[in-house]
Amino acid sequence: MQLSSKHKKCLETKGISEIDLRNQLQTFQAGIPFVKILDYAHLGKGIKKLSNEEEKLYQKIYDHSKAKVIKFIPASGAASRMFRLVHQFLDKVEVDEKKIHALLKTQEFSVLNSLISKIDKLAFYEQAKALSKQYYQNFESHTRIEQAVLILKIALSEKGLKLDTLPKGLIPFHHYGQQILTPFEEHLEEAKSYATKNNKAQLHFTISKEHESDFKATLKQYLKSHHKENIDFDVNFSYQKSSTDTIAVHLDNTPFRDENGQLFFRPGGHGALIHNLNAIVADIIFIKNIDNVSKKQVDKIQTSKNKRILAGILLNLQQKIFDYQIALKQNPTSGLIEEVQQFARENLNIKSPPDKSSELFKTLHRPIRVCGMVKNDGEPGGGPFWVQGDNGEQSLQIVETSQVDPSADDQQQILNDATHFNPVDIVCGVRDFKGQKYDLMQFVNTKRGFITQKSVEGQDIKALELPGLWNGGMAYWHSIFVEVPLSTFNPVKTVVDLLKPAHQQD
Repeated sequence: MQLSSKHKKCLETKGISEIDLRNQLQTFQAGIPFVKILDYAHLGKGIKKLSNEEEKLYQKIYDHSKAKVIKFIPASGAASRMFRLVHQFLDKVEVDEKKIHALLKTQEFSVLNSLISKIDKLAFYEQAKALSKQYYQNFESHTRIEQAVLILKIALSEKGLKLDTLPKGLIPFHHYGQQILTPFEEHLEEAKSYATKNNKAQLHFTISKEHESDFKATLKQYLKSHHKENIDFDVNFSYQKSSTDTIAVHLDNTPFRDENGQLFFRPGGHGALIHNLNAIVADIIFIKNIDNVSKKQVDKIQTSKNKRILAGILLNLQQKIFDYQIALKQNPTSGLIEEVQQFARENLNIKSPPDKSSELFKTLHRPIRVCGMVKNDGEPGGGPFWVQGDNGEQSLQIVETSQVDPSADDQQQILNDATHFNPVDIVCGVRDFKGQKYDLMQFVNTKRGFITQKSVEGQDIKALELPGLWNGGMAYWHSIFVEVPLSTFNPVKTVVDLLKPAHQQD
């Protein structure tokens, strides 16, 4: 592919090298092979189940530690997906009760029945209703169900709340009397219970640059209303680097150009956030999705307990690894090597640890992640599996369904039989035995990206996503999977999810 001066300038602006561009185009040509899953991880084989005594021990280890901790929350996702079905409904509906009922009886929109009937349960209801009264002069003359439709219209309208233009992190999720909290603020609340050391809570949100002022304004208001609390919040933001964008191509793998003839790049997916994570300076990093929050106090207590347990497991395991690494450096006897090999098999899920002390040291020398896994209840998303690597080795990985060959019956059977899935409940240890930070880029499997089909300007294209943050992005980490309660997983994928018990009053 010949690059014009205009194309080279575009690459330079984004920070993408010509070599990177050609590698991306080569990836489209060659394709990305499916992941070979050997078995699903389950209790006793890849997933730990803790006793009450173990839970208490690990909580104590974390609570007594002096580790520097931080919460890392990917929060750049738009709220538009939350309201996609509502938008489609509003495009077809008329403000007439009979016609509304008729549309809600269709298979396409039946799921919205609860939203229409319980719209007053939503945190943004009162504000949207007040605006509706101002905007629709005859609002009060409509029936309750007609009013619900008008309220939804104003909630999404440019003249109203414009909720679907906001990042999901700033959507009103929960109301506590007169107080309304977004998931962004709920993460601040949650941090108080487990991510606070010496009355200081550190959080890092990855966001879209265009919404930074909105997040900062919300943060300022939150801190103002909570100024009496003895908690010092240190909140920082970052964005996906433009250098992690990837080129889009036509279905024949030739570069797609926009209407101005410019090469067209797309964000590289959440896998790009490994760069943001790599810049974090902390001993322990808690990772959780922006929409996984709960209003129920019992869920919050369980979440705090669970996070402290996972962090305690990490600290305990990390110290043992460090001790073994120091011992291997000082006096690598055959007895020690055998002991470390057994430890690696039983605690680090390493099937065949090397028998040379130098190689065994290298095997131990990598970051650690302890991941909560919940019992499978049909939620979409990735899960824990035993995977065959490029060199035939076996390892525990978090695999997305799209990474598995849909035409291979044996692979699909393993997927269907899986007992647990990944709620993104991850605790990371990113320092080595000397206290130095690992370069996380050295532990990415760059061959584990995704090729997807999208539509741009009415044309079908192929897009390249980087290896997922907790998929290929952490492929060469130590991976420990622990069963955690389902009550710690309360995501909001659509606005209807806000009517679930976890997001309503206790």
